[in-house]
Amino acid sequence: MKQKNTFPIIQWIGSVCIILLLSAGMVLISGCSEKENQSAVRADDSGLFKRPDAGSSKKPDHQQMGKNEALMVNYLKTLAAAQTDYNNNSSPHTYTGSLACLGSGNGAGRVRFIDPALSSGVKNGYTYSMTAGTPDANGSHWSWSATAWPVTYKETGIRSGYIDETGIVRAGDTGGKPGTIQLPEYPPPSREKHTTKRGLGSVCGDTARDYQATDDTAQSAPQKSMPCGGSSTSRT
Repeated sequence: MKQKNTFPIIQWIGSVCIILLLSAGMVLISGCSEKENQSAVRADDSGLFKRPDAGSSKKPDHQQMGKNEALMVNYLKTLAAAQTDYNNNSSPHTYTGSLACLGSGNGAGRVRFIDPALSSGVKNGYTYSMTAGTPDANGSHWSWSATAWPVTYKETGIRSGYIDETGIVRAGDTGGKPGTIQLPEYPPPSREKHTTKRGLGSVCGDTARDYQATDDTAQSAPQKSMPCGGSSTSRT
């Protein structure tokens, strides 16, 4: 009696098993990919990161933007106070048009007047820039201005800011562009107490370091080196 050749049957069963195993593997891979995709969506919704093809940005954090804007105003006042200190410590007396110089104290005793982050020009969601006016015959600058604007408009902030040697802060919405002298005072004058110290408005006292003129300072420094400029400082 002849034995039946079972090899084709075994081969067929083996092929079916391989196909089933491959199908199961595809299902597992597909399931993992779906889970990863869902995880990416959740991460995107939470604001941790955004997929390149997400097509939508996270909702603005108005509370954080408000904090950044408040810090921006304070940092502009800090720059005004730092310019005062830089002027008083430089010889000949002068303001500077460089944030880096305020950070290193170069030209004014090598004393740091602002922190490294602010001197870098970017801090707490805002970009800062500073310029000085035309120097006089001695090379001294008696006018300067600093501007601030959001790193990302309507995400890190809305209002831009401006300050100069007068010590008056100006702020408003410029569409994400640097602040200018045309912006309104901030806060408005009606909401601010105005007292006088040796002819200086209270806005100088609101800066990070209150300016207290001494007899030695008054005698050694020219009148136009006063931090708020006054009528002796002309804008160029």
